[in-house]
Amino acid sequence: MGEGHKDPRTEDDAEESGPPRGAFLGALAWAWIAGAAAWLAAGCLGYLLIFDSVGGAAASIDFNGEFFADLLGPYWRTAESLAAGQNAPDPQYLYPATLAVLLEPLARHGPTGASWTAVCMGALSVSLLLGAALLLHRPRRAPHLALFAAALFLSFPIVHGVYWANAGPLSLGAAALGWCLAARGREGVGGALIGFGAAIKVLPVLLIVGLARHGKRRAAWVAAAFTFALAVLLPWLSMGTNDFLAFHGATVERLGDMAGFARTPFGGRGSQDVVAVSARLAGHTAPWWGLALGVLAALWALGQGVRSHPTDHPGDANAPMDRTLLWFLAAPGLLISPTWAHGLTWLPLVWCWAAPRLGRSGVGWAFLVASMAVGSLPAAWLTGDPTLYLVSAAPFASSLFALCALQIACRAPARHGRL
Repeated sequence: MGEGHKDPRTEDDAEESGPPRGAFLGALAWAWIAGAAAWLAAGCLGYLLIFDSVGGAAASIDFNGEFFADLLGPYWRTAESLAAGQNAPDPQYLYPATLAVLLEPLARHGPTGASWTAVCMGALSVSLLLGAALLLHRPRRAPHLALFAAALFLSFPIVHGVYWANAGPLSLGAAALGWCLAARGREGVGGALIGFGAAIKVLPVLLIVGLARHGKRRAAWVAAAFTFALAVLLPWLSMGTNDFLAFHGATVERLGDMAGFARTPFGGRGSQDVVAVSARLAGHTAPWWGLALGVLAALWALGQGVRSHPTDHPGDANAPMDRTLLWFLAAPGLLISPTWAHGLTWLPLVWCWAAPRLGRSGVGWAFLVASMAVGSLPAAWLTGDPTLYLVSAAPFASSLFALCALQIACRAPARHGRL
Protein backbone atom coordinates (compact mmCIF):
# COMPACT_ATOMS: atom_id res chain seq x y z
CA MET A 1 0.00 0.00 0.00
CA GLY A 2 1.53 3.36 -1.04
CA GLU A 3 2.25 6.32 1.20
CA GLY A 4 -0.65 8.28 -0.21
CA HIS A 5 -3.13 5.63 0.83
CA LYS A 6 -4.02 4.92 4.41
CA ASP A 7 -6.03 2.15 5.95
CA PRO A 8 -9.61 3.49 6.27
CA ARG A 9 -9.78 2.09 9.76
CA THR A 10 -8.64 4.26 12.62
CA GLU A 11 -6.17 3.02 15.20
CA ASP A 12 -9.01 2.51 17.67
CA ASP A 13 -10.90 0.39 15.17
CA ALA A 14 -7.84 -1.72 14.49
CA GLU A 15 -7.53 -2.25 18.22
CA GLU A 16 -11.15 -3.42 18.37
CA SER A 17 -10.57 -6.12 15.75
CA GLY A 18 -7.56 -7.60 17.54
CA PRO A 19 -7.09 -6.39 21.11
CA PRO A 20 -3.64 -6.85 22.66
CA ARG A 21 -3.69 -9.47 25.36
CA GLY A 22 -2.21 -7.16 28.01
CA ALA A 23 -4.78 -4.44 27.35
CA PHE A 24 -7.60 -6.95 27.53
CA LEU A 25 -6.38 -8.41 30.84
CA GLY A 26 -5.95 -4.93 32.25
CA ALA A 27 -9.48 -3.95 31.26
CA LEU A 28 -10.77 -7.21 32.71
CA ALA A 29 -9.06 -6.55 36.04
CA TRP A 30 -10.43 -2.99 36.26
CA ALA A 31 -13.92 -4.20 35.36
CA TRP A 32 -13.70 -6.85 38.06
CA ILE A 33 -12.74 -4.23 40.65
CA ALA A 34 -15.43 -1.76 39.61
CA GLY A 35 -18.13 -4.39 39.23
CA ALA A 36 -17.32 -6.20 42.46
CA ALA A 37 -17.32 -2.91 44.37
CA ALA A 38 -20.66 -1.88 42.88
CA TRP A 39 -22.20 -5.29 43.57
CA LEU A 40 -20.89 -5.38 47.13
CA ALA A 41 -22.04 -1.82 47.87
CA ALA A 42 -25.50 -2.40 46.43
CA GLY A 43 -25.81 -5.72 48.25
CA CYS A 44 -24.81 -4.26 51.62
CA LEU A 45 -27.16 -1.33 51.14
CA GLY A 46 -29.97 -3.70 50.24
CA TYR A 47 -29.32 -5.80 53.33
CA LEU A 48 -29.33 -2.71 55.56
CA LEU A 49 -32.45 -1.12 54.09
CA ILE A 50 -34.61 -4.10 53.27
CA PHE A 51 -33.52 -7.32 54.95
CA ASP A 52 -32.77 -8.47 58.45
CA SER A 53 -30.59 -11.45 57.52
CA VAL A 54 -28.84 -13.28 54.72
CA GLY A 55 -31.81 -15.65 54.66
CA GLY A 56 -34.12 -12.73 54.05
CA ALA A 57 -31.94 -11.59 51.16
CA ALA A 58 -32.00 -15.09 49.66
CA ALA A 59 -35.78 -15.14 49.91
CA SER A 60 -35.90 -11.86 47.98
CA ILE A 61 -34.36 -13.41 44.85
CA ASP A 62 -36.67 -16.39 44.33
CA PHE A 63 -39.38 -18.43 46.00
CA ASN A 64 -37.18 -21.15 47.52
CA GLY A 65 -35.16 -18.82 49.76
CA GLU A 66 -31.91 -20.82 49.67
CA PHE A 67 -28.65 -20.40 47.82
CA PHE A 68 -27.18 -22.83 45.25
CA ALA A 69 -30.29 -25.04 45.07
CA ASP A 70 -29.51 -26.36 41.58
CA LEU A 71 -25.94 -27.45 42.18
CA LEU A 72 -26.57 -28.70 45.72
CA GLY A 73 -29.70 -30.46 44.48
CA PRO A 74 -29.96 -32.29 41.15
CA TYR A 75 -26.40 -31.65 39.92
CA TRP A 76 -24.66 -32.84 43.07
CA ARG A 77 -27.04 -35.74 43.77
CA THR A 78 -26.51 -37.00 40.22
CA ALA A 79 -22.73 -36.71 40.65
CA GLU A 80 -23.02 -38.70 43.88
CA SER A 81 -25.03 -41.33 42.02
CA LEU A 82 -22.28 -41.60 39.41
CA ALA A 83 -19.64 -41.81 42.14
CA ALA A 84 -21.56 -44.69 43.72
CA GLY A 85 -21.68 -46.53 40.40
CA GLN A 86 -25.46 -46.21 40.01
CA ASN A 87 -25.31 -43.99 36.87
CA ALA A 88 -28.88 -42.77 37.37
CA PRO A 89 -29.91 -39.08 37.06
CA ASP A 90 -31.63 -37.36 39.93
CA PRO A 91 -35.43 -37.03 39.37
CA GLN A 92 -34.91 -33.27 38.84
CA TYR A 93 -31.88 -33.58 36.55
CA LEU A 94 -32.79 -32.42 33.02
CA TYR A 95 -29.42 -31.87 31.37
CA PRO A 96 -26.65 -33.69 29.46
CA ALA A 97 -24.53 -35.86 31.74
CA THR A 98 -21.35 -33.83 31.10
CA LEU A 99 -21.45 -31.59 34.18
CA ALA A 100 -22.41 -34.46 36.50
CA VAL A 101 -19.47 -36.50 35.18
CA LEU A 102 -17.11 -33.55 35.73
CA LEU A 103 -18.43 -33.12 39.28
CA GLU A 104 -18.12 -36.83 40.10
CA PRO A 105 -14.53 -36.68 41.46
CA LEU A 106 -15.55 -33.87 43.85
CA ALA A 107 -18.68 -35.74 44.93
CA ARG A 108 -16.52 -38.68 46.03
CA HIS A 109 -15.30 -36.52 48.92
CA GLY A 110 -18.80 -35.99 50.29
CA PRO A 111 -21.00 -32.88 50.44
CA THR A 112 -18.47 -30.65 52.22
CA GLY A 113 -17.11 -29.14 49.00
CA ALA A 114 -20.46 -28.66 47.29
CA SER A 115 -21.04 -25.07 48.41
CA TRP A 116 -17.49 -24.02 47.51
CA THR A 117 -17.94 -25.67 44.13
CA ALA A 118 -21.10 -23.59 43.64
CA VAL A 119 -19.22 -20.39 44.56
CA CYS A 120 -16.41 -21.22 42.13
CA MET A 121 -18.88 -22.05 39.36
CA GLY A 122 -20.66 -18.74 39.89
CA ALA A 123 -17.37 -16.81 39.82
CA LEU A 124 -16.30 -18.63 36.65
CA SER A 125 -19.66 -17.91 35.00
CA VAL A 126 -19.44 -14.19 35.73
CA SER A 127 -15.80 -14.08 34.59
CA LEU A 128 -16.68 -15.65 31.24
CA LEU A 129 -19.61 -13.28 30.72
CA LEU A 130 -17.46 -10.31 31.70
CA GLY A 131 -14.75 -11.34 29.26
CA ALA A 132 -17.32 -11.59 26.46
CA ALA A 133 -18.79 -8.20 27.37
CA LEU A 134 -15.37 -6.54 27.28
CA LEU A 135 -14.61 -8.02 23.88
CA LEU A 136 -17.97 -6.86 22.54
CA HIS A 137 -17.29 -3.36 23.82
CA ARG A 138 -14.36 -2.06 25.87
CA PRO A 139 -15.27 1.28 27.50
CA ARG A 140 -12.51 3.87 27.12
CA ARG A 141 -13.18 5.88 30.28
CA ALA A 142 -13.22 4.70 33.90
CA PRO A 143 -16.74 6.03 34.69
CA HIS A 144 -18.16 4.22 31.66
CA LEU A 145 -16.30 1.07 32.67
CA ALA A 146 -17.78 1.26 36.17
CA LEU A 147 -21.26 1.84 34.72
CA PHE A 148 -21.03 -1.17 32.41
CA ALA A 149 -19.60 -3.38 35.16
CA ALA A 150 -22.37 -2.33 37.56
CA ALA A 151 -25.01 -3.10 34.91
CA LEU A 152 -23.48 -6.54 34.43
CA PHE A 153 -23.21 -7.36 38.12
CA LEU A 154 -26.68 -6.01 38.98
CA SER A 155 -28.43 -7.80 36.13
CA PHE A 156 -31.19 -9.93 37.65
CA PRO A 157 -30.66 -12.91 35.28
CA ILE A 158 -26.98 -13.13 36.27
CA VAL A 159 -27.72 -12.78 39.99
CA HIS A 160 -30.52 -15.34 39.61
CA GLY A 161 -28.19 -17.80 37.89
CA VAL A 162 -25.44 -17.42 40.51
CA TYR A 163 -28.06 -17.66 43.28
CA TRP A 164 -29.34 -20.98 41.94
CA ALA A 165 -25.81 -22.14 40.93
CA ASN A 166 -27.34 -23.10 37.61
CA ALA A 167 -25.19 -24.25 34.71
CA GLY A 168 -26.97 -21.95 32.25
CA PRO A 169 -24.78 -18.87 32.86
CA LEU A 170 -21.66 -21.07 32.73
CA SER A 171 -22.73 -22.56 29.41
CA LEU A 172 -23.77 -19.24 27.88
CA GLY A 173 -20.70 -17.40 29.21
CA ALA A 174 -18.30 -19.99 27.80
CA ALA A 175 -20.07 -20.00 24.43
CA ALA A 176 -20.24 -16.19 24.21
CA LEU A 177 -16.57 -15.70 25.10
CA GLY A 178 -15.60 -18.47 22.71
CA TRP A 179 -17.52 -16.83 19.87
CA CYS A 180 -15.93 -13.42 20.56
CA LEU A 181 -12.46 -14.96 20.56
CA ALA A 182 -13.15 -16.88 17.33
CA ALA A 183 -14.43 -13.69 15.68
CA ARG A 184 -11.18 -11.97 16.62
CA GLY A 185 -8.88 -14.63 15.18
CA ARG A 186 -8.48 -17.06 18.08
CA GLU A 187 -10.48 -19.85 16.48
CA GLY A 188 -8.99 -22.82 18.33
CA VAL A 189 -9.60 -21.54 21.85
CA GLY A 190 -12.90 -20.00 20.80
CA GLY A 191 -14.19 -23.23 19.29
CA ALA A 192 -13.16 -25.19 22.39
CA LEU A 193 -15.09 -22.83 24.67
CA ILE A 194 -18.19 -23.03 22.45
CA GLY A 195 -17.95 -26.82 22.52
CA PHE A 196 -17.67 -26.80 26.32
CA GLY A 197 -20.74 -24.56 26.59
CA ALA A 198 -22.73 -26.76 24.20
CA ALA A 199 -21.79 -29.89 26.14
CA ILE A 200 -23.05 -28.40 29.41
CA LYS A 201 -26.36 -27.25 27.90
CA VAL A 202 -27.32 -28.07 24.34
CA LEU A 203 -28.50 -24.68 23.03
CA PRO A 204 -25.03 -23.22 22.16
CA VAL A 205 -24.82 -25.90 19.43
CA LEU A 206 -26.69 -23.31 17.36
CA LEU A 207 -23.56 -21.16 17.35
CA ILE A 208 -21.67 -23.80 15.40
CA VAL A 209 -23.99 -23.13 12.47
CA GLY A 210 -23.28 -19.42 12.83
CA LEU A 211 -19.52 -20.02 12.78
CA ALA A 212 -19.81 -21.95 9.52
CA ARG A 213 -21.99 -19.21 8.05
CA HIS A 214 -19.30 -16.61 8.78
CA GLY A 215 -16.54 -18.74 7.30
CA LYS A 216 -14.95 -19.67 10.66
CA ARG A 217 -14.70 -23.32 9.66
CA ARG A 218 -11.78 -24.18 11.93
CA ALA A 219 -13.65 -22.84 14.95
CA ALA A 220 -16.79 -24.71 13.84
CA TRP A 221 -14.92 -28.02 13.55
CA VAL A 222 -13.19 -27.53 16.91
CA ALA A 223 -16.51 -26.65 18.57
CA ALA A 224 -18.23 -29.69 17.07
CA ALA A 225 -15.36 -31.96 18.13
CA PHE A 226 -15.33 -30.64 21.71
CA THR A 227 -19.12 -30.93 21.94
CA PHE A 228 -19.01 -34.55 20.80
CA ALA A 229 -16.07 -35.42 23.06
CA LEU A 230 -17.57 -33.86 26.20
CA ALA A 231 -21.27 -34.56 25.66
CA VAL A 232 -21.01 -38.05 24.16
CA LEU A 233 -17.61 -39.72 24.51
CA LEU A 234 -16.84 -38.66 28.09
CA PRO A 235 -20.12 -39.83 29.70
CA TRP A 236 -20.31 -42.87 27.39
CA LEU A 237 -16.86 -44.07 28.47
CA SER A 238 -17.68 -43.27 32.10
CA MET A 239 -21.04 -45.07 32.19
CA GLY A 240 -21.02 -47.67 29.46
CA THR A 241 -23.44 -47.92 26.55
CA ASN A 242 -26.55 -49.16 28.36
CA ASP A 243 -26.34 -46.70 31.26
CA PHE A 244 -25.50 -43.85 28.90
CA LEU A 245 -28.62 -44.49 26.81
CA ALA A 246 -30.81 -45.02 29.89
CA PHE A 247 -29.49 -41.84 31.54
CA HIS A 248 -30.23 -39.59 28.58
CA GLY A 249 -33.49 -41.32 27.76
CA ALA A 250 -34.71 -40.49 31.26
CA THR A 251 -33.57 -36.85 31.06
CA VAL A 252 -35.18 -36.31 27.64
CA GLU A 253 -38.48 -37.76 28.90
CA ARG A 254 -38.42 -35.54 32.00
CA LEU A 255 -37.52 -32.50 29.94
CA GLY A 256 -40.55 -33.13 27.75
CA ASP A 257 -42.76 -33.38 30.83
CA MET A 258 -41.26 -30.16 32.21
CA ALA A 259 -41.83 -28.33 28.91
CA GLY A 260 -45.49 -29.35 28.93
CA PHE A 261 -45.87 -28.29 32.56
CA ALA A 262 -44.18 -24.95 31.85
CA ARG A 263 -46.82 -24.19 29.22
CA THR A 264 -49.58 -24.12 31.83
CA PRO A 265 -50.47 -20.97 33.81
CA PHE A 266 -49.13 -22.41 37.07
CA GLY A 267 -46.18 -24.40 35.74
CA GLY A 268 -44.93 -21.52 33.64
CA ARG A 269 -45.33 -18.83 36.27
CA GLY A 270 -41.60 -18.20 36.39
CA SER A 271 -40.79 -18.93 32.74
CA GLN A 272 -39.91 -15.96 30.54
CA ASP A 273 -40.55 -17.34 27.04
CA VAL A 274 -43.34 -16.24 24.70
CA VAL A 275 -45.26 -19.51 25.06
CA ALA A 276 -45.32 -19.54 28.88
CA VAL A 277 -46.17 -15.84 29.10
CA SER A 278 -49.06 -16.34 26.66
CA ALA A 279 -50.35 -19.19 28.85
CA ARG A 280 -50.40 -16.86 31.86
CA LEU A 281 -52.22 -14.20 29.85
CA ALA A 282 -54.78 -16.70 28.52
CA GLY A 283 -55.28 -18.38 31.90
CA HIS A 284 -54.97 -21.89 30.45
CA THR A 285 -52.48 -24.15 28.69
CA ALA A 286 -50.55 -22.23 26.03
CA PRO A 287 -53.01 -21.25 23.26
CA TRP A 288 -52.26 -21.77 19.59
CA TRP A 289 -51.51 -18.10 19.13
CA GLY A 290 -48.88 -18.28 21.87
CA LEU A 291 -47.10 -21.14 20.12
CA ALA A 292 -47.37 -19.30 16.80
CA LEU A 293 -45.96 -16.10 18.30
CA GLY A 294 -43.10 -18.04 19.88
CA VAL A 295 -42.18 -19.69 16.59
CA LEU A 296 -42.37 -16.41 14.68
CA ALA A 297 -40.33 -14.54 17.30
CA ALA A 298 -37.59 -17.20 17.29
CA LEU A 299 -37.47 -17.30 13.48
CA TRP A 300 -37.35 -13.49 13.35
CA ALA A 301 -34.41 -13.40 15.77
CA LEU A 302 -32.55 -16.09 13.80
CA GLY A 303 -33.23 -14.16 10.60
CA GLN A 304 -31.78 -11.00 12.12
CA GLY A 305 -28.71 -12.99 13.12
CA VAL A 306 -27.89 -14.18 9.62
CA ARG A 307 -28.72 -11.06 7.61
CA SER A 308 -26.16 -8.44 6.63
CA HIS A 309 -26.62 -4.69 6.97
CA PRO A 310 -25.68 -1.94 4.52
CA THR A 311 -24.16 0.08 7.36
CA ASP A 312 -21.32 -2.44 7.80
CA HIS A 313 -17.89 -1.11 6.91
CA PRO A 314 -14.24 -1.94 7.72
CA GLY A 315 -14.26 0.39 10.73
CA ASP A 316 -16.56 -2.03 12.58
CA ALA A 317 -15.13 -5.30 11.31
CA ASN A 318 -16.44 -7.50 14.12
CA ALA A 319 -20.01 -6.17 14.02
CA PRO A 320 -21.49 -8.84 11.71
CA MET A 321 -20.33 -11.72 13.91
CA ASP A 322 -21.18 -9.88 17.12
CA ARG A 323 -24.73 -9.34 15.89
CA THR A 324 -25.10 -13.00 14.97
CA LEU A 325 -23.98 -14.01 18.46
CA LEU A 326 -26.50 -11.77 20.22
CA TRP A 327 -29.48 -12.75 18.06
CA PHE A 328 -28.61 -16.45 18.20
CA LEU A 329 -28.33 -16.33 21.99
CA ALA A 330 -31.72 -14.65 22.28
CA ALA A 331 -33.67 -16.76 19.76
CA PRO A 332 -34.09 -20.09 21.65
CA GLY A 333 -35.39 -18.41 24.81
CA LEU A 334 -38.24 -16.80 22.88
CA LEU A 335 -39.76 -20.19 22.07
CA ILE A 336 -38.42 -22.92 24.33
CA SER A 337 -40.26 -23.63 27.58
CA PRO A 338 -39.15 -23.34 30.25
CA THR A 339 -36.81 -20.37 29.95
CA TRP A 340 -36.17 -19.33 33.53
CA ALA A 341 -34.79 -15.90 34.41
CA HIS A 342 -31.19 -17.14 34.41
CA GLY A 343 -31.72 -18.17 30.79
CA LEU A 344 -31.60 -14.46 29.91
CA THR A 345 -27.99 -13.91 30.93
CA TRP A 346 -27.34 -12.67 27.38
CA LEU A 347 -29.09 -9.38 28.27
CA PRO A 348 -25.99 -7.52 29.58
CA LEU A 349 -24.12 -8.53 26.42
CA VAL A 350 -26.78 -6.76 24.34
CA TRP A 351 -26.56 -3.71 26.60
CA CYS A 352 -22.77 -3.54 26.22
CA TRP A 353 -22.84 -3.92 22.44
CA ALA A 354 -25.83 -1.72 21.66
CA ALA A 355 -25.04 1.28 23.88
CA PRO A 356 -22.09 2.71 21.90
CA ARG A 357 -23.93 2.16 18.61
CA LEU A 358 -27.23 3.89 19.39
CA GLY A 359 -25.82 7.36 18.82
CA ARG A 360 -28.51 10.02 19.30
CA SER A 361 -31.45 7.66 18.86
CA GLY A 362 -33.82 8.68 21.65
CA VAL A 363 -36.07 5.69 21.00
CA GLY A 364 -33.11 3.30 21.08
CA TRP A 365 -31.83 4.71 24.36
CA ALA A 366 -35.35 4.59 25.84
CA PHE A 367 -35.56 0.87 25.04
CA LEU A 368 -32.04 0.23 26.38
CA VAL A 369 -32.56 2.09 29.67
CA ALA A 370 -35.96 0.44 30.14
CA SER A 371 -34.38 -2.99 29.61
CA MET A 372 -31.58 -2.29 32.09
CA ALA A 373 -34.02 -0.92 34.68
CA VAL A 374 -36.70 -3.62 34.43
CA GLY A 375 -34.12 -6.40 34.22
CA SER A 376 -32.14 -5.32 37.29
CA LEU A 377 -31.92 -6.74 40.80
CA PRO A 378 -33.22 -3.47 42.35
CA ALA A 379 -36.36 -3.76 40.19
CA ALA A 380 -36.97 -7.24 41.60
CA TRP A 381 -36.46 -5.94 45.13
CA LEU A 382 -38.88 -3.06 44.58
CA THR A 383 -41.73 -5.49 43.85
CA GLY A 384 -41.30 -6.90 47.35
CA ASP A 385 -42.04 -10.43 46.10
CA PRO A 386 -39.71 -12.35 43.76
CA THR A 387 -42.53 -14.60 42.60
CA LEU A 388 -44.59 -11.56 41.60
CA TYR A 389 -41.61 -10.15 39.72
CA LEU A 390 -41.26 -13.37 37.72
CA VAL A 391 -44.98 -14.04 37.22
CA SER A 392 -45.45 -10.50 35.92
CA ALA A 393 -42.91 -11.39 33.19
CA ALA A 394 -40.66 -8.44 34.02
CA PRO A 395 -37.51 -10.25 32.77
CA PHE A 396 -39.40 -11.13 29.59
CA ALA A 397 -40.28 -7.45 29.11
CA SER A 398 -36.63 -6.56 29.69
CA SER A 399 -35.61 -9.00 26.95
CA LEU A 400 -38.11 -7.48 24.49
CA PHE A 401 -36.86 -3.96 25.25
CA ALA A 402 -33.28 -5.16 24.76
CA LEU A 403 -34.07 -6.74 21.39
CA CYS A 404 -35.77 -3.53 20.24
CA ALA A 405 -32.64 -1.57 21.23
CA LEU A 406 -30.49 -4.16 19.47
CA GLN A 407 -32.54 -3.87 16.29
CA ILE A 408 -32.11 -0.08 16.29
CA ALA A 409 -28.38 -0.39 17.01
CA CYS A 410 -27.99 -2.85 14.11
CA ARG A 411 -29.52 -0.34 11.72
CA ALA A 412 -27.55 2.64 13.01
CA PRO A 413 -24.51 3.75 10.97
CA ALA A 414 -21.26 2.40 12.41
CA ARG A 415 -19.55 5.10 14.43
CA HIS A 416 -15.91 5.68 15.29
CA GLY A 417 -16.54 7.69 18.43
CA ARG A 418 -17.37 5.15 21.09
CA LEU A 419 -17.99 5.39 24.81
